[in-house]
Amino acid sequence: MSVIKYIKLSEKLEKFIRENGISGRLPGLYKLAHELNVNHVTLYKAIHHLAQQGKLEIVPWKGTYVVGGNMVRRKYHAIGVLGYCYSAESAKMLFDELNGELASTCYKILRIETYCALLQENPRLLLNYPVDGFVFLGSSITREMLDVLQENSIPAICTVNENYPELNQIGMDHVEGYGRAISMLMEKGYRKIAFLSVDRSPSFQNYIDDIRNIFADKLGKNFDPGYFLVLDSEDFFRRYGDDYLTKMAEHAIALWKDKPPEAIISFEQVLCRLNEKYPQTTTVSFNSMEPISGVDYYFCEDIKGILELAIKRMFQIFKGDKTITRQFVKFINKKYNIYIKQEDSK
Repeated sequence: MSVIKYIKLSEKLEKFIRENGISGRLPGLYKLAHELNVNHVTLYKAIHHLAQQGKLEIVPWKGTYVVGGNMVRRKYHAIGVLGYCYSAESAKMLFDELNGELASTCYKILRIETYCALLQENPRLLLNYPVDGFVFLGSSITREMLDVLQENSIPAICTVNENYPELNQIGMDHVEGYGRAISMLMEKGYRKIAFLSVDRSPSFQNYIDDIRNIFADKLGKNFDPGYFLVLDSEDFFRRYGDDYLTKMAEHAIALWKDKPPEAIISFEQVLCRLNEKYPQTTTVSFNSMEPISGVDYYFCEDIKGILELAIKRMFQIFKGDKTITRQFVKFINKKYNIYIKQEDSK
């Protein structure tokens, strides 16, 4: 009796793994089928055959791993961080502080300052960094980048995003934060509350969708889609260069004309320009910067809190923890982080 095709292929796959020294995650099904020049359906059966024999382990949402293989083969004792949003000086202070706390672990965190678009265009550049894992803040990760990391058994943690269910996720609780900001404004009697921000990459579009839902839910019949603006920042930059933030503010002013909102939630660089046109309008900024003139209320991101949780989670992954977790960090609510106009504090 002839050997069943998938059993014969499983032997070929074992040899491929052995000869290529694969000790972590296997390449994706279709890529592996292409490399082996075989049918992906037959390969799927061969993989499950080896899994039944205990030679491979299929981890839902993550991939297929060689049993006994080291999930993390790198030993640089460093964790890379991409997508940082602080100024260079503030970032250095924070990274120095965190690395001081890590001194006893022999690990360090490395701030990767490369323009993220470069890594998104060529994800394999990630393999050149001497780190054992990556933490991606904001929208700095893409599916292509994730595929490269998983194929090379390099763990990653990203901002909370439903489009990456196979990753551990740690990020700001925007639902709670924006909800708290809107409730604060409504308690002060405001009903015409606007939102102005920039669009996100397709894989992070849910961020904007979540905020829109918060506005609609909190404001109810007072929610006005005309006050909810999401602009294409790349388009404005191409058209106006370094003056693009001013042009974004002018665009909002033109749309709202003589019916300005009572309060605006946005980021401070635009709010300062809007405040010049609408000095009586209350402004609320969600960001990670120091308070500056022209903005009334600040809800600041706890970047340190995110990184501390991410580092702790990464150490658990290094030890072999394969569970997937999602953790939220609340916006900082301390007196020195929420700047209030003098007349409001009387």
